Amino acid sequence: MQAIGKVRGIIHSAGVLDRCPLAELDDKRLEVTVGPKARGAWNLHKAAWFCSIVRLFSSVSSTLGLSGGAAYAAANAYLDGLALWRKAGSGSTQGASLSLKFGPVAEVGITAAAGGDTQLEGMALQALPLSQVASALRLVLAPPGPKAQLSQQFPVAELTFARADWARYARDAGGLVPQLGGFLLEEEAAVAGGKGGKGASAAAGPDALLAQLPAEERESKVLESIRSVAQGMGLEIQDETPLMEAGIDSLSAVEFRSKISSDFRSVRLPSTLMFDHPTLKALAGHISSELAASAAKLAGVETTSAPRFAATEARSKTAQHAAGGKLAVLGAACNLPGGVRQLQTLSRALSMGADCITEVPFSRWDMDTYYHPEAPTGLEMYVRHAGFTEGAELFDASMFSISKAEADAMDPQQRHLLETALSAFVDGGFAKTGLMGLVGGVFVGQDKCDWNRMLSAAHAGPFAATGGSSSISSNRISYSLGLKGPSATMDTACSSSLVAADTAAATLRRGRCDLAVILGVNMLLLPQTFVACCQARMLAADGRCRTFDFSASGYARGEGCGAQVLVPLREKKALSGLSAQGQQVPVPPLARMLATALNQDGRSANLTSPNGPSQQAVVLMALAEARLAPEELGQVEAHGTGTELGDPIEVGALQKALGDGRQQPLLITAVKSNIGHLEGGAGMAGLLKLTAQLQRSHPTAAPNLHLHQLNTHIFEDTLDFAARFISESTRAASQTATASVSSFGFGGTNGHVVLQAPRDAAEPWFGLRCFFMLIVVGLLLLVCLSVILFLPPKRFQGAGCRENGVSRARSSSAPSFSAGRLPLHGPGLAVPRHGQATLFCLRLFFKLLLFCCYLFLLIHF
Repeated sequence: MQAIGKVRGIIHSAGVLDRCPLAELDDKRLEVTVGPKARGAWNLHKAAWFCSIVRLFSSVSSTLGLSGGAAYAAANAYLDGLALWRKAGSGSTQGASLSLKFGPVAEVGITAAAGGDTQLEGMALQALPLSQVASALRLVLAPPGPKAQLSQQFPVAELTFARADWARYARDAGGLVPQLGGFLLEEEAAVAGGKGGKGASAAAGPDALLAQLPAEERESKVLESIRSVAQGMGLEIQDETPLMEAGIDSLSAVEFRSKISSDFRSVRLPSTLMFDHPTLKALAGHISSELAASAAKLAGVETTSAPRFAATEARSKTAQHAAGGKLAVLGAACNLPGGVRQLQTLSRALSMGADCITEVPFSRWDMDTYYHPEAPTGLEMYVRHAGFTEGAELFDASMFSISKAEADAMDPQQRHLLETALSAFVDGGFAKTGLMGLVGGVFVGQDKCDWNRMLSAAHAGPFAATGGSSSISSNRISYSLGLKGPSATMDTACSSSLVAADTAAATLRRGRCDLAVILGVNMLLLPQTFVACCQARMLAADGRCRTFDFSASGYARGEGCGAQVLVPLREKKALSGLSAQGQQVPVPPLARMLATALNQDGRSANLTSPNGPSQQAVVLMALAEARLAPEELGQVEAHGTGTELGDPIEVGALQKALGDGRQQPLLITAVKSNIGHLEGGAGMAGLLKLTAQLQRSHPTAAPNLHLHQLNTHIFEDTLDFAARFISESTRAASQTATASVSSFGFGGTNGHVVLQAPRDAAEPWFGLRCFFMLIVVGLLLLVCLSVILFLPPKRFQGAGCRENGVSRARSSSAPSFSAGRLPLHGPGLAVPRHGQATLFCLRLFFKLLLFCCYLFLLIHF
């Protein structure tokens, strides 16, 4: 070719389209397409490097892609790159290379051969007529003018020839072709300036009509349209079901987005659509708001980002008002040893002194395999008892739309946390559907994950990572219930639950969420954990927490799950300002959370030894936040693990913090004596106990089980401390019905929470109301006694009776009376025979009323 010397230009138009899915593409199939285009172009470049004109026939598929034609698109992209490389002068002295990116051509070519030109009618990208193709070729093959250099004729390396509505194509592609973004901006500018023409007006017409509707109606219309698109694709999706859970993959997501884009042309949908707006309802809300924003922009109304942050600003103002304020425990739920699943059941079990410790069930492991009373080798356990919940293996997966495969891979702690959290919300007046989208926080206290150690390689699967992760314990609740506030799992060992409570309280007071659920959980799944505790001699041999007792020698392990829903306690004791999509929150709450506090032992005797001054400091810190004097605290639910060293240290700290100036004795209790030590969930067990107790009109403290003889160190150190370690149920001698919970992690993190009864016994007018109630009940008593004394007796002494209107006598000596009258006790009283039943019922009614009045006085006064 160089010898000929007359060749000034080359046109490379070779091309083969071999449609092949990307997953099936191999070297041979790739060579079928790449060989003629890419390899042929490179060979021509090497042979005709001196040519001044090189035209490479490429395709718009190099930019837009081609379904089933990945190799074809890649080969054309190679031609574009080669032209750019030659244009830069890297391999050519002339630098006049040009890549011609043709769209589909009518009548001839690859598209026509496949019958695709007829299928493109009405699409954003249509077939080019042959006449336009010929005009384009004449333009690119024409020599430059006499004064123009060849490289200046086409200053670019690529030219696209296609018949397309690029703005529409960009919308249909859903942002997958970022090179076309400029066309959308031009269209928006043209429409805003009145230059959109009929086509633009027609395109924007339906969207403009929707934008004029009220927000709720507009969102409903958009949701109907999206539903129809999903149904047209054969997808059965609930409005609140995430699209990925419904089975949409990446390919169908692109199709889904494209069809929605064609329905709402003024809205630009991101390529991350199914992640940013994962449900049909969320997507409808996004499109609805964007329609309104687009309409406002076209109308020339200035829009700002203020509405988007209105909720955040409102919460910030609420935070300023609620900073340092009280919180309300709105709902609670639990699953504790002894079959306890409700607060009422817990209160009844504790007041009756129930011992919920049982022998290790065979469903967990064979106890005889691991038990030895002495544990001589350190590979056995010397305890046979602990606190176990019932039905630990049960889980309602369908309630949370969780598949069987995922449920099987989930840690039982995650399962129970989900169910308990939902039960607590229901107890607080929320429906599951009403929680979706609320700015609610989830804070979980959890310090163990036996489940990970139970999983083997045989259990490995797509859900193993999330099923065994403690961080997912809180995140899964937020995901399943649709809560959008902070979500975190706390692990500070035994104080984890109170750390979760403190974090939730701080978050609520800062206005970062509108409500929060705090949870604590612990499950006993592995015998190896028992063995490790026995090696350290931490457990009591009889499996009982003998808190404060002389015989205390360790703690008993327990499992369970508990949850409480917290909201800011508004002024005037009303919570009506908080609603869940129209659901009014019930009033009053179960209890009030006055204060929370945390601190650390720091450099104590050793890493795991308790520190009395730090425990004293955390109690005083909580009282200061609650604005309470030490003598106003009537009861402390102690950490009380039942250890010979830990119990005296804790009681000594309470004496120094709460002992000065105390007139009424401080009640010190420990729920661990009933259900065992729930470790990471221990603080939640204490909160649940006090919440159940404080709901009573006169809170009574449950007894400490197994307390027969007070620990010698406690007895000697508390001779001048007004404290009572009750061993039987007693009335809480606290004027304001306030109580608190302590929980200490074995790493030194201490927590303390102060609770108060929902109705303050010392509030104004309470005593006056009681006085009036006493007067009313007293008057009722007098009326009942008077009526009972003056009513005739139920037995009659007369012998006569009336039959068929005739008065008869039982004997001839009996006196005669007027018809229908019988002699009765009392001066001159006579009652008709048929009125006896009425008198009997009347006397019975007043006797019952008298009994009820007596019972009322007995309970309340």
